[in-house]
Amino acid sequence: MTAGVSVVFLLVMTALGGLGAVPWNARQMMVMYSFIWVAFTIGAIPSGRLLRQHLEAERRQPGSEAPTVPTRHVVFMVMTVSLMLLLAYALAT
Repeated sequence: MTAGVSVVFLLVMTALGGLGAVPWNARQMMVMYSFIWVAFTIGAIPSGRLLRQHLEAERRQPGSEAPTVPTRHVVFMVMTVSLMLLLAYALAT
């Protein structure tokens, strides 16, 4: 499901860039998309074990108590995505 949503998101971003609905062209939108994807991947590294435990608990019993994600992991994800967005913007302009 994640791969399908990712492809749809990519197509929407490039279509918006191609149509001129946003101030960037399709190539710049592709750069931003790829940088965001890498940022989410890097940002998810510290939370990988917790995410797998959460998905396993949900698979076994929907609505069960899942482990909480520490604040430092959330801050790391937000900082990674923010930094990569700034880098993508600098590269795309």
